[in-house]
Amino acid sequence: MKDNAFGSSNEVSHSSHMRRSLHFAKRHHKKALLILVGVIITICVVSVVVQLIYPNDRSLPATRLAGKLLTFQDTTAVKQQLALYDQQAFTLTVGTDKETITPAKVGMTFVSDDNVHQVFSYPFVMRLIPFSLFFQNKAFIQSSLRPTIKTSTLQTYASTLALKNNAKPIEGVITIENGKVTEHPPQPGREFTADEITIPLKDMTASIPVNVTVSGHSIAPIYTADAVHVAATQATSFIKPFVLTVSGMDFTIPADTIGSWLQFTADPTTKKITIGTDVIATKSYLDTIAKKLYRAPTATTLTLLDNQEIARQTGATGSYLDTTTTATSVGTSITSDQRSLSVAMKPVASPISYVRTYSNGQAGLQALLDYLVSSKGEYGISVHEMSTRGWTASSNGTKDFVTASTYKLFVAYSTLLRIENGTFHWSDPTGNTDMATCFSRMIVNSDNDCAQALGVRIGWDTVFSEANSLGLGSTYQGSDTFHSTANDESLFLQKLSAGEILTSTDQALLLNLMSQQIYRQGIPAGAGVPVSDKVGFLWGYLNDAAIVYSPSSTYVLVILTNNSSWSQIADTARQIQTQMAR
Repeated sequence: MKDNAFGSSNEVSHSSHMRRSLHFAKRHHKKALLILVGVIITICVVSVVVQLIYPNDRSLPATRLAGKLLTFQDTTAVKQQLALYDQQAFTLTVGTDKETITPAKVGMTFVSDDNVHQVFSYPFVMRLIPFSLFFQNKAFIQSSLRPTIKTSTLQTYASTLALKNNAKPIEGVITIENGKVTEHPPQPGREFTADEITIPLKDMTASIPVNVTVSGHSIAPIYTADAVHVAATQATSFIKPFVLTVSGMDFTIPADTIGSWLQFTADPTTKKITIGTDVIATKSYLDTIAKKLYRAPTATTLTLLDNQEIARQTGATGSYLDTTTTATSVGTSITSDQRSLSVAMKPVASPISYVRTYSNGQAGLQALLDYLVSSKGEYGISVHEMSTRGWTASSNGTKDFVTASTYKLFVAYSTLLRIENGTFHWSDPTGNTDMATCFSRMIVNSDNDCAQALGVRIGWDTVFSEANSLGLGSTYQGSDTFHSTANDESLFLQKLSAGEILTSTDQALLLNLMSQQIYRQGIPAGAGVPVSDKVGFLWGYLNDAAIVYSPSSTYVLVILTNNSSWSQIADTARQIQTQMAR
């Protein structure tokens, strides 16, 4: 076939086909569009229907928790994944301290009904939007999940961590070595509070950060570097040799010694540092000078006769350096930037030494007793000479004392009266033995049970009534125990020794037992001669009532004391025996 001016026959056929297709499309495009729209609507309706019936307790497609894809998973599976966040480690940096912890360690958990609800959440309105099932964005849900916090656990952890990392500021320090001053500038501290630690942890979500940093807050030192520098500069100016003149003699104190005395005191109110001196160290140094200068006094001797001065030998005064006062004055001078100080020695009074003598008579005895009572403490002393001289003297002789066991002399007297008149018999049962044995124990061993048994049998009122009948007017039964005076007990022993109150047989019995009594550290030890006595000790009271058989004189000696000792009573008896033996 030949081509014509309008092209080949094939080209004519193709053109005809295109015209027919276009013609058909024009005639049917509305119908095609309707079909397409119908398909789309059908798909959307199906999507919405599927979304409306999607279960509320199943995770949505593309949900991702702790790195795992969860689609159409139930509550158990979701909670298992949430629990992984509780154990996800992160670094908590507090200041310079770093700790690797997990939310669970500080009382935080992501396993909660609220978080499960968020994972499953698919609002009704969203279900009405076609294809919303696939774009709920649950893959990033962790940034919305917040932990449940056990406040007490978190607070305890945060408080401990804060306390551990708190650093107090370092105040400036000035040191002095070999007279050289060195400054150590202050440094700020840093403080952390529990709240500063808990706040970022409480704000944490399941998007666990790699690091949580708590910076805390700075605490400035009280004293600035300038204040330290000013004090150091001032101290340097003080460290120079210092001349101390004592009563015309010069002593040069080296500069490095002055430096060792300097002390720095900081005032938090004024924020200034003041300089003083170590008074103790200064005094210690001055003591070495004082030893070289000390001049000892000599004693003034007073000779006394019956406590009256009869002669005096005057000693010389001494002199000393008052290092306590001088140390303060030296410190004031140094910190006032003075380079010298002049002080005077102080006098030392002559000590007084006594030579005590006593006249050979009652006056001398009285003077001795007065001195003993004034020097020994709470004492009552009574002395009566039973031989030819008849001296009688006492000091505090009428002072009331608790008798302690010396009352047993009165019980013995009343018992012997009843032995004499036949009311009592030595064979009578008494205590846990017979009367004779109990009587002996009461005097020799100061047995309380025997004294009580005899006293009760006689009657205590009778015992003291019979003692009073002898002239012992200050002897009585008190509310707590028995009371008497040195003079009363002395009068009893005088009458006993003179044979005025008992038969010679009973007198000898009682005096013999008294000479055998076992407590002999008092008057017997001091007098150094045969003694028949009865002691008593109760609470602080220590008493001894005795008949002393000195070669030159027999005398009654009663010593009643409070808060004394056997050795002091013995010393008192020794001095009295010396006077009585003249």
